[in-house]
Amino acid sequence: MLEAGKIYKVTTLVNCEGAWDEEIDLWTVTAVEGTRAKLSNESRESRIVDTASWNFVKAEAVE
Repeated sequence: MLEAGKIYKVTTLVNCEGAWDEEIDLWTVTAVEGTRAKLSNESRESRIVDTASWNFVKAEAVE
């Protein structure tokens, strides 16, 4: 389970030119509700991910 206020290395699947590829980036979790988490990153637009979704691979806590 993700925790608000913590930083995670998040891996998701994205469609890139008709093929699925892993996208890995560092994100700060700003809110969690059920299986959904709002993620923030200084260099990218904030997003909401559903950890129960098929394209969510994993999230590893960063110390």
